[in-house]
Amino acid sequence: MKDDKYSFTAEASAAIRAAGTYEKDEKLRNPDYLAKYLIRNRLRFPISFPLIRPLALRYAGRKFPGLYEGHLSRTHHYDKIVKEELSKGAKQYVILGAGLDSRAYRIADRFEGCHVFEADHPATSRFKRERVQQAGIKRDHVTYVEVDFTKQKTNDRLMEEGFDMNMPALFTWEGVSMYLNDEAVTNVLCFVSSLPSGSSIIFDYFFADVITKPEKFKEAEIHMAYVKKIEEPYTFGINREDVEKYVTDRGLVLISNLGPDDLDSLYLEGHHRGVNTWYGIAHAKVQ
Repeated sequence: MKDDKYSFTAEASAAIRAAGTYEKDEKLRNPDYLAKYLIRNRLRFPISFPLIRPLALRYAGRKFPGLYEGHLSRTHHYDKIVKEELSKGAKQYVILGAGLDSRAYRIADRFEGCHVFEADHPATSRFKRERVQQAGIKRDHVTYVEVDFTKQKTNDRLMEEGFDMNMPALFTWEGVSMYLNDEAVTNVLCFVSSLPSGSSIIFDYFFADVITKPEKFKEAEIHMAYVKKIEEPYTFGINREDVEKYVTDRGLVLISNLGPDDLDSLYLEGHHRGVNTWYGIAHAKVQ
């Protein structure tokens, strides 16, 4: 990502979530009802009208098969775990690579007594604040932290903005790891593992093989070509069978590790297709 350019994929992801809020099946419907207020009109328009939305989703499905379903399932799954952890009394919540994530605002009533931090690339963070302000969304309870994950240490920037290293914290890391490198991912996981017992992180990931051998996965080459074209290429992955060792080596205990089949059965029942076959979501904790 260029230093002065916000992440287009952050806005595109919000548009996909917004489209998912129109699903007729309540169990399937994306719960991110604020997403449509955070995207610009050029993306909001095609998903707001019943006659155009199916065409837009069909087009997106051809270019990125399974991506829409991935957003449906991960929003539901992340929401589930975040609410569970908050109910246990989490006092710090950090959204890493926040993009246009609206979770801090959608479930604001659950954050009483919890300090919320949104950390992201400076250009994307500024774009996010502009969109939240224009949408008239209350944001007083959120601390925005500008950080370049490839050049700066997340813990340093968080502490500069009031993060307490002596207090357990919940982290969500959504749609980010695949754009980093092993060192950057390791730094984040080791940072979480250095925190008090009870701290945890939810993160999604691509399988390592899709980065080096996309031809092994149906339709993966389409994705790889497009993100390279927009200069936001996929650069990191972990094969599902290696996730437990990966987080354990970095001081964490794996709580759950859902693959595409798990996500399909939990959140996409009755839908016509599933998530990408190279995608997973893990939850790891400090014991």
